[in-house]
Amino acid sequence: EGKPNVYKKLIGYLIRRADKHVERKKFFEDLEKLFLMGYKLPKGSSRGMERDGYISEVPNTDIFRCLQVSDAYPVKGENLHVEALNVVVVDKNHDGSLSDEAPLFVEAVVEGSYEFEVSFDMGLLKEMVRHNVDKLEIGSFLSFGGVEDILRHCAEFVADQIRHEKRFFGSCKENGPYLKFLERIEGKASFRLGWGSGLVGAGVDILLPKEIKDTLKEKYFPRRDKRVDDFPKSRRVAKMDDGSRKLMGFCRLELVDQ
Repeated sequence: EGKPNVYKKLIGYLIRRADKHVERKKFFEDLEKLFLMGYKLPKGSSRGMERDGYISEVPNTDIFRCLQVSDAYPVKGENLHVEALNVVVVDKNHDGSLSDEAPLFVEAVVEGSYEFEVSFDMGLLKEMVRHNVDKLEIGSFLSFGGVEDILRHCAEFVADQIRHEKRFFGSCKENGPYLKFLERIEGKASFRLGWGSGLVGAGVDILLPKEIKDTLKEKYFPRRDKRVDDFPKSRRVAKMDDGSRKLMGFCRLELVDQ
């Protein structure tokens, strides 16, 4: 956040380096390696790719290696509500109307609470920071201060997503069900997960400047309707039995013990 130009340059570099034959999955994997796995650790501290006496750009040097998350189990005594949801890809047309495309059924938890344990290895974090001071000072790599710091980032990211989705649907016709849902969860949701979150929930799209978005559209989404400026221009939406529509993946995280 403090060094947006650093990220803009790095993403621009990856885009320029990729030729027309590079699959978009490969491009985003490279992006992940650059931002998350780019930490250096001394030779011998972990197995991986050696470079100048260090290892880097492998899962062993991923900053999220510091984060440990257990399996999640339903809260004791609570009945979970699981449904086979009718999910459609809602696509925005150039006139602002919305079309339902590609319907499919997805089994999902639509209600319920889970408990899990999460911890953060501060010793490993200090080791990563110690060997990557130069990168951290210019802001080209991410660093976290522990579990509470990560939860705060998650909540801020979800708040940004909700504002972004309200702007997107605000420019669409027949947007009532979507805006109603977003207003209901605003200020309450603090985490988003799963397939249904789409590119907005799983990437850095909402932070990218227009010129980079346009380049990504042209290179990796050539068949999209170029008359629609929004990117991405589709959303995965659950059609509920009562006629309401819900964007998928929004949850609320609460820290219950330390």
